Amino acid sequence: MDYCKIILHGRLTQDPEIRYTPTGAAVASFSVAINRKYRKGEEGKLEEAVTFVPVRSFGKAAEQAGEHLAKGRAVLVDGELRSSEWKGEGGETRRRLYVAAQKIIYLGKANGKPVDQEKTGGAADSDDIPF
Repeated sequence: MDYCKIILHGRLTQDPEIRYTPTGAAVASFSVAINRKYRKGEEGKLEEAVTFVPVRSFGKAAEQAGEHLAKGRAVLVDGELRSSEWKGEGGETRRRLYVAAQKIIYLGKANGKPVDQEKTGGAADSDDIPF
């Protein structure tokens, strides 16, 4: 059995696009930008490059991505490499690779709220704590 595991850490380049299959299953599509630095040439000049990776999530995870993710949001995506295939306008077969997210961890802030408050609906007031 073959095995493929991908872990990405980067930022969304756009808000997720949510669509639904004919059976009603949600699919979220977005792209993650991964920045890297490297040395180039004999002088070792520091260069920067970015790789854009298409990601899809499915079902409840896709719906949650639509609620919690936005352009610029930092994420950690754990998934596997997949390909999709379709016919182009001229009848030629087209293929595209993407990462099928199995787990998405939301990092940083969304809409100015810390991550823990976003997931719980807000921080508890100290008067509400029973001890």
